[in-house]
Amino acid sequence: MARPLSALLAPVLALSLALPAHAKNPKKMTDDELVATLASGSSKDKEKAADEVGERRIPSAIDALRDVCTPQENTPACEHAIWALEKYKSPESHAALGEIVRDRTLETWFRQIALRTLRRENQTLLGSIALDVLAEFRNLDAPFAKNLVEALVDGANVGARDLTILIAKDIGTKRPVRLAALRAAETFKHPRLYEAYVALLSDDDKKVKIQAIDGLATGGYPPSAVVPGLLEVAENDDKGDVRAKAWNALRKYASPTLVPALNRRVTTEPNLFALIPVFQLFAALADETSLAPLQQMLRRVDLGDEGLIDLIHAAIRIGDASSVPSLEFLRDNTESQPVRDEAQRAIDLLRGPDTARFDLIASWPMLDIIRVDLNAPAPEPPGLSVTLGADGRVVYGASVGVSVDGTGVRSEIRVDDSGTGAEATVTIGE
Repeated sequence: MARPLSALLAPVLALSLALPAHAKNPKKMTDDELVATLASGSSKDKEKAADEVGERRIPSAIDALRDVCTPQENTPACEHAIWALEKYKSPESHAALGEIVRDRTLETWFRQIALRTLRRENQTLLGSIALDVLAEFRNLDAPFAKNLVEALVDGANVGARDLTILIAKDIGTKRPVRLAALRAAETFKHPRLYEAYVALLSDDDKKVKIQAIDGLATGGYPPSAVVPGLLEVAENDDKGDVRAKAWNALRKYASPTLVPALNRRVTTEPNLFALIPVFQLFAALADETSLAPLQQMLRRVDLGDEGLIDLIHAAIRIGDASSVPSLEFLRDNTESQPVRDEAQRAIDLLRGPDTARFDLIASWPMLDIIRVDLNAPAPEPPGLSVTLGADGRVVYGASVGVSVDGTGVRSEIRVDDSGTGAEATVTIGE
């Protein structure tokens, strides 16, 4: 005998009633059911529940969304939870995203997504969080650390400027992170910025080295701290254009210290592009120790007019009549009329009274060559408020601190710029 339809449907109805709440369509779930699914559902169910929670922006679900991202839940569910938190656009959701960025137990991928979200939503908070997370910058993945450094600038975290110098100088840190730190230090106008430039002079990448040289070429930095590094590059780098850049930068730090190197390079520099600034500095700084290389080069009639005239000016500046034979050789063998005329004037000056020679030298423009005294005491640079501890983590001194209130919005940064221990408090945010 056929069974009634109600009897056939009873088992199906009973099964549907026995199914757990999280097996339902999330759009048909109550707020409490969605929160419960975030806490105990399968990974796939958590993804769907997070998406629905984000649409509804349920206030009570923020902690549950944060808790989806755990070391045991390194699945796409965490990513969906972060997307949901982004939709709230509230101090509480920002604080939860900040916790994810800070959580070193999570996969970097998820921390990076939370970081990018905060970078769009709350740069002030992220700038404070970045200072905390970068305490272990040596152990962070390079793209993540780079974004954290950039967040310091986005969040105007002036309290972190010492950290940017420390990172830029650290040879054990990946290049993209060091360069981001350099750019941050430039933005913060750090008084010890030159230390980062000098440290990056030893980088293997040509573009990085040139960037560091260009930074130092602006001048005004302590010569005793800058000249040795630039001189090492100018003499020994294997790229002619890099050597030329270094010699050009040394125009802002001209001193007798450079003469021995100039005496060597004026006869050995194979790159014409690099030889031009060498000749220009040689003309300005050559002394009695420069006579031998000078007289050798005055017989190089194949050099360009500008270089030869620079050499003739070096002979006039030194004022030693022993250079006359070499000048006569140059005058008699060059096809350039300007060079012949300048060589003859030098011969006349070296054979005449010194007053005429001194008057001519005084009339020469110095271009952008700036003479410095490497022995002059340089102002003591301000101390750094950060150091590296024995475990490779950053140790922050008393002059730098960050505090964020419970909503994750208000940021206070303590900065001691005076060196006296007096602190100024900068309050950022609501």
